Amino acid sequence: MDKKSEGISALTGLLMYPFGLLGFVAVLLAIFKGGKWLLDNVYPIASAVLLSLTVLGIVLGLVLLIPKKTRNYGAFSLIGSSFALFFTTWLWSLIMAKIFAGTIWLIVGLILGGIGVIPIALIATLIQGETSVALGIVAMITVGFVLRVAGFFFVSDLDDKTDSMDYKQPNL
Repeated sequence: MDKKSEGISALTGLLMYPFGLLGFVAVLLAIFKGGKWLLDNVYPIASAVLLSLTVLGIVLGLVLLIPKKTRNYGAFSLIGSSFALFFTTWLWSLIMAKIFAGTIWLIVGLILGGIGVIPIALIATLIQGETSVALGIVAMITVGFVLRVAGFFFVSDLDDKTDSMDYKQPNL
């Protein structure tokens, strides 16, 4: 495993623990307090913080992508931004699944690896006629994947250039 892959793995591990803990707390609050309470009391603060982190990460990442020496950090910043955006999407989907589908379907979505709340929320919002909410979820997922792919593209682009620069011609 090369240094950049190790860096991405470390970043992933570093970001998964706090987001996992926050997700666990959000699940407990959704089940015991209800989706409406979570929507009114937790989501405004959480979304403001997470979307601020996303925007900051994108701006910082784009600035760091300009000089060649800092492109690695810019790529990691874009990947980190995608984590914040994906968590925002997951939290929004958790709330929408609880409100529109109920506790049983929320638990089904959680049993599907936790990420199952997103398709449950999409289906429930479409059934309830909330197409704007469903389109918002799809848009956040799309932007998150674009950020993640862009980050991986710049990391792999750096790998290709590094490999070609490491090549030395044999002495004849």
